[in-house]
Amino acid sequence: MSTLNLSDAMTDALRRRDWERTRELWAEMESWLSGDVQKYKPTLTADTTDPTLGSNAQQYGMYRVLAGNLVIGWFAIIFGTSGTAQGSGNYYVSLPFKGDILPYGFSTVGSGRLRDASNSYSYLVTMELVAGAKARMIWDKQSAGTGSAVDAVDPFTFSASDELHGSFMYVAKDLVI
Repeated sequence: MSTLNLSDAMTDALRRRDWERTRELWAEMESWLSGDVQKYKPTLTADTTDPTLGSNAQQYGMYRVLAGNLVIGWFAIIFGTSGTAQGSGNYYVSLPFKGDILPYGFSTVGSGRLRDASNSYSYLVTMELVAGAKARMIWDKQSAGTGSAVDAVDPFTFSASDELHGSFMYVAKDLVI
C-alpha cells in the first residue's frame, strides 16, 4: 500500500468512524516508520591518497531506514593523536547504503561541521551524495561567496585530533530490507 493510499484509507476510516480499521491502518503506518537504529563505521577516503587516521582515531555512525528506503543518520570521524597523514585529493565519507542520485549528478543530503583541533576553528559544510555510497563535503568560502570541496588541505590541513561530523538523509538505491 503506498503512502498516499494509506493516507486516503485513514481519512476514510476516520470519516466513517470505523475505529477498528483506523487502528489497523495506524499499526501499519507505525510499522513503516519504525526501524531499529543501526551502527556503522564511516570511512574517510580521498581522490588520490586516502588519509591515515592514526592511533586512537574514532569513527562512529548510526542510521535508521524509514519507509520508502529513506535513510537518516549521523557520523563522526576524529583523527587520532599520532601517526596521522592527511592524504591528498577531495575527501569522501562513506554512507550506510548506495544513494539514488538525481539526474544532474549529485544531491544535497545533509550538513556537517569540521573542527580544526590546532586552533578550535569550526567550518560548516553541506554534504552531497556522489556515485556509490559516499558523500562529498562542500564548505562555504564566505569571502569568495563560492563553495569548495573539502580536501586534505582545504579549508585546513587535516592532522591529529581534527574532526568531521555530519548528518544525512537520502533515499537508498536498490535497498532490500
